[in-house]
Amino acid sequence: MAEPGPAQPTEASEVAGGTQPAAGAQEPGETAASDAASSSLPAVVVETFPAAVNGTVEGGSGAGRLDLPPGFMFKVQAQHDYTATDTDELQLKAGDVVLVIPFQNPEEQDEGWLMGVKESDWNQHKELEKCRGVFPENFTERVQ
Repeated sequence: MAEPGPAQPTEASEVAGGTQPAAGAQEPGETAASDAASSSLPAVVVETFPAAVNGTVEGGSGAGRLDLPPGFMFKVQAQHDYTATDTDELQLKAGDVVLVIPFQNPEEQDEGWLMGVKESDWNQHKELEKCRGVFPENFTERVQ
């Protein structure tokens, strides 16, 4: 057998010195790259929406507020049927939900009457001019 010469320990020290990675170890560049990629992404993405609009709690969808008539103030639900006696009045059945909006001219508002559009009509037509009307406030109850 040949005795180890001065060149043999040098070769052994190169292998033991770490010029090649150990099994399962990462290259130094790999660790830094993977850490940088994972730290640049947020852990959790959270979308927030307002919990209430004009005191009325909205649903979880962000589109809820956009789907309300301009000037929307609050919702009421009819507790009794109301038969309209004029063309500017809403016909109501018990259970109808009405989206209350302000009068265009506040001087036209009679005490005890509200301006609104039935939610079902608004969702179907989206036209205030054809669907809005006045109704007696005491036939309704405010809902959340």
